[in-house]
Amino acid sequence: MKNNDKDSIFLKKRHVIKINVLFLLSDLVKDWIGKQVASLFFFKKRMENKELEQLKLWAEEFCAENDLFIVKVSAGGGKITVAADSMENITIQQCTKLSRYLLGKIEESGSNLLMNYTLDVSSPGMSNSLILPAQFKKRLNKNLNISTKDGLEMEAKVIEVSDEGIVAELTIPANKKKKEPEQKVTYNIVYTQITKALIPLNIAKKLKP
Repeated sequence: MKNNDKDSIFLKKRHVIKINVLFLLSDLVKDWIGKQVASLFFFKKRMENKELEQLKLWAEEFCAENDLFIVKVSAGGGKITVAADSMENITIQQCTKLSRYLLGKIEESGSNLLMNYTLDVSSPGMSNSLILPAQFKKRLNKNLNISTKDGLEMEAKVIEVSDEGIVAELTIPANKKKKEPEQKVTYNIVYTQITKALIPLNIAKKLKP
């Protein structure tokens, strides 16, 4: 083989090696960048979660002094939602005061939380399921549409409320044709078994067990 041919083969091999090295370096850089981005994302998420926990503590402090209670604090879609309530019905004025209090606390702390989110303080709303014992206490001796994990669906009166669950009373109307009197059936339901508990929009509608 001529020297020129050997040199040409050598140069081609060296060129291939360079290309392989470049591809390897490129993959390593991409992998490193990906890890850095993921690390920054999780760090940011941890910081946001920490700030949300602090926000919840501030909200609970305000509520404890103003006969309110916090139902839920959540973040999503560029919005932080603080749902508050009271044993009466929470007013717009109370929501406004809580909102101003939280905005003041956020500003005092120097938090950047509101750079990525807006703050929305409101009542839980009738379309959202009850989740706290305090909410169920508000419905004592009143009806709820209740669904459970074992498939029970009914509109029943809440007759007892505890920290563990509720006692609901279902009224089965009298059946004149069958000469069956009105019946009342009670259900002991723990909170962990409740999948949905909604304030009835139509009080006249009754759901069968």
